[in-house]
Amino acid sequence: MKLNLTIISFLTTLSLSITGCGSSGGSSSNDSGYAPIPYDAVPVSESFKTSILSAVNKARSVPQNCGGEIAPAMNPVVWSDALYRAAKEHSDDMAETGILSHDGSGTASDWTAQVMGLEGGSLPDERAAMNGAGRLNGENAAGTYSADVKEVVEGWLGSEGHCQALMSDSTHIGVAVTESSGTDFTHYWTQDFERQK
Repeated sequence: MKLNLTIISFLTTLSLSITGCGSSGGSSSNDSGYAPIPYDAVPVSESFKTSILSAVNKARSVPQNCGGEIAPAMNPVVWSDALYRAAKEHSDDMAETGILSHDGSGTASDWTAQVMGLEGGSLPDERAAMNGAGRLNGENAAGTYSADVKEVVEGWLGSEGHCQALMSDSTHIGVAVTESSGTDFTHYWTQDFERQK
């Protein structure tokens, strides 16, 4: 099956290298001054969680060629429900609006923007904080015609920025996919990364 994949990547970078920022991992407030109010996300299935963690950690277990630069093998990541809620919020928003972006749409489906009263769309760090996570290491997003975990992870590995995010010094991830109808893609994916101390 041919995978049609469009991917975008947001990385927290400094001097062209991925950096991880310390995280409270669920503090009672965030930089915006708002207390976390978790998105009412559809619970993630154990089979999806196992499948995505297996695919991501298999990729992280060996060095990867990220656009001509070899990223070393990294420790496995573990699941974060807070990052999942942030990712699910964003995947739901992209599926509703048909907009593949790291910025939220600013419409009614951009939950964080609505709660925070933002005039524009929400940003990845705002969604993470609102859902009880710390500062993100990065975010990968994709629009696909497939809900296949292996295919989307391979797609992310085949793109320099996504590969770098996947191979970062993150310790936790949350990944979500939302099926869509009437937009450019049938599935919208979000993968959020955090490094907790």
